[in-house]
Amino acid sequence: IVPQAELHYVPFAALLGASGDDAFLVERYRVSYAPSASVWLRLRERPPATGTMVLALAPRVDALPASRAEVEAIGRIYGARTEMLIGARASERALRAAAPRASIVHFATYGVLNKDNPLFSFVELAPENGVGGRLEVHDVFGLRLNARLVVLSACQTALGAGALEDVPAGDDWVGLVQAFHSAGAANVIAGLWPVDDRATAE
Repeated sequence: IVPQAELHYVPFAALLGASGDDAFLVERYRVSYAPSASVWLRLRERPPATGTMVLALAPRVDALPASRAEVEAIGRIYGARTEMLIGARASERALRAAAPRASIVHFATYGVLNKDNPLFSFVELAPENGVGGRLEVHDVFGLRLNARLVVLSACQTALGAGALEDVPAGDDWVGLVQAFHSAGAANVIAGLWPVDDRATAE
C-alpha cells in the first residue's frame, strides 16, 4: 500500500471485511506500506541488510517505566546478540556507534509529530552533555543503518506531514518512517496513535 496525503492516517491493516463480521485485513493478508512510490522503488533496489546484532533502547524509563521491561524482554529473547541501552546510556552518540552493526533497532520511548515542520518530528533519546536528546527526522536521514527492521515503539511514529510543495518531487509526506527507510532500514514498524507504555510493552 502506498497511501497519499490523508490516506496515511487510515489503518488499512485494521479494516474489516464488507460484512463487518470478517477478520481484520491483517489476519488474512500480509500488509506492507511504503511512504511514497519513490521510497518503494529504492527499497526494491537495495541489497539485503547486513546487520547482525539487536539494539534495544529505553531512554525514558523514569517517565515510561514499562519501557525497561520491554527492552529487557528483547534481551531475553535474543540473548548475547542484544545490546541494551537503558536510561542515560541511550544517547544519540551511543545509537550512532551501535546502529550500523544492528539487524534490528528497537526504540521504546516517546515519539512526537511536528505537523508544521515534519523534519523536526522526533523520538526521544537520553540527553548527553546538556544536549537535547531528540532524534529528529533530519538527524535520522544522516544515520547509517544496515537493519532489516526498525521498531518505533512510541506514540504516533507512523505519522508524517507536509504539503506537496514542501517535500521533494515524487514524495508525499515526510516523517520518521520515510527517514529510517532512507537511512538504510528495510522495514519499519510504527504506530498511528498515542499508546500506553505498559500496553506497548505487552
